[in-house]
Amino acid sequence: MQASKTQLAQKLAGQKSLNATLLKSTSWRMTAPLRAAVDAVRTFGDVLRGVVRHHRQKVISPEVAAFHKEGYLAPVDLFTPAQCALIVKHYQLHARRSRHKGHKALAAHDRFFYDLATRPSLLARLKPLLGDDIILWGASVMIRKAGDVHDWHTDIESSARDGRFVSVWVGLENTCRGSALQIASRSHRFGEPIQQVIHERGLHRSQVTSDMVAAWAREHDREASVVQPEMTDGQAIIFDGRLWHGSHNTGPAKRSALILQYAAAGTPVVFPDLDKLDQWPFCFSAERPTSLLVAGKGKEGLGAPRPAGFSEKPLPIDTHLRGGEGFLASSDGWKPYRLFNGSTPILPGMKAHVSVLSPGHCPHPPHCHIEEELLVVLDGEAEILIADGPDPADAAVKRYGPGSFVYYPAYQHHTIRNVAAAPVTYLMFKWQAAPFEVREPLDTTLSEIGGRFAAPREAPRTTRVLFEGPTGYLGKLHAHVTELQPGAGYPAHADKYDVAIIVFSGTVETLGKTVGPGGSIYYAAGQRHGMRNVGKDPAKYLVFEFHGPQAGRAAAR
Repeated sequence: MQASKTQLAQKLAGQKSLNATLLKSTSWRMTAPLRAAVDAVRTFGDVLRGVVRHHRQKVISPEVAAFHKEGYLAPVDLFTPAQCALIVKHYQLHARRSRHKGHKALAAHDRFFYDLATRPSLLARLKPLLGDDIILWGASVMIRKAGDVHDWHTDIESSARDGRFVSVWVGLENTCRGSALQIASRSHRFGEPIQQVIHERGLHRSQVTSDMVAAWAREHDREASVVQPEMTDGQAIIFDGRLWHGSHNTGPAKRSALILQYAAAGTPVVFPDLDKLDQWPFCFSAERPTSLLVAGKGKEGLGAPRPAGFSEKPLPIDTHLRGGEGFLASSDGWKPYRLFNGSTPILPGMKAHVSVLSPGHCPHPPHCHIEEELLVVLDGEAEILIADGPDPADAAVKRYGPGSFVYYPAYQHHTIRNVAAAPVTYLMFKWQAAPFEVREPLDTTLSEIGGRFAAPREAPRTTRVLFEGPTGYLGKLHAHVTELQPGAGYPAHADKYDVAIIVFSGTVETLGKTVGPGGSIYYAAGQRHGMRNVGKDPAKYLVFEFHGPQAGRAAAR
């Protein structure tokens, strides 16, 4: 195909060169070859166009053809309701309160929004529209109360005639047909933004109605119309950046939506002067967007921002072993001991610490955060507070001892306090990853390893599953407790998921080192490891498995 196009182009260039020479003469004799050349050019052009049409017919899918014709795709299933709920929580409790530099710059400063904008399923839809090299230049959340109107407009940043811009509007909360975005189909091919049309008619954009827009659109294309798709939370409208659009929330409640704005790499993006949005011709600002290269290659574009709260330059975690000694109480009442903070093949952000909480102390009121978390009581007795907000008076309180643990999903309010007479020692794992397309994630889960569950002579290794299921960031979080008899163990192997182990009794050997009660072990995915009970008594330990999106079956160990 490529060779045929090249040959035709070379012949066409040769004929054009001959034309230039012949056109300098007016004689019939000299123009006869010119007429023949023109016929040849037409023939070559027809052949070339036919080849290109044939090539396009072979590679352009019906979805892409519809996008180029109508200017949009909708509704597109993109996020699950559980993902939408997490996005709204993150925006309300964290992102909205943070001051980010730059216009529409959520993804440039917040790894959570960057991860949303680079979900594999979304990029797979964008590549046929923009090519393999894509930048993300805008990410924002728009909230419209019931009755709110967002006047009809074309996004100024993406209004260039040449196109090469695609925007993604995703309903997050209270999305329905009445609250969804309104678009003028085929308006990306009209050659003029709607602000120009409004100006030429002597109107202000606040005077423009959907009926007026529909009439103007039909002046360009009789098949054009105003469309407001039937939608629900998690569904998206993917549209050409030149499209005319607006919104009028006629739904019964406040509507939240995420807007992600992309361009083909190499496409200039300029911001409007925000004080002159109603002017035509457009007025532009000296400000430039923070562009992120999200697919392929390109000269422009920053890399991914780091997850908040994790190391500035997270070091890869391969294995980590720590004994249970040396964790002492502090006169401050709360003393944390960092274990590790870095990244693994499964998690871009994973950290762990052991803390000692003195009697009568609480490290903080109930709080919440973007990370998911596991808290494991190693020694002493603790009160676990689980709440819907920061007021401890409204929290549910449960008392737990060694071997008890709790899983907190992202943005679950919680804290711990010590009302006993002795210090309490506990271990925490905190992690963040790309929000996973999960429909029913694990809720807050409290559990405990319990007493002995197998007589020594029954089996060399006995395992009991405590819980497992997907979370907002993991394909599966799995927990089980194992009792390993003296001399028993399992051979070295590598898992496709991260593994954390906390020893409660006995002594085990792994990677040439021994770990006893209160000690912890972490194996990143792909790290070879085995284990053996080298003590005289049964060894009992708690195991957590952190699986990626393609969660395999949990293997007992």
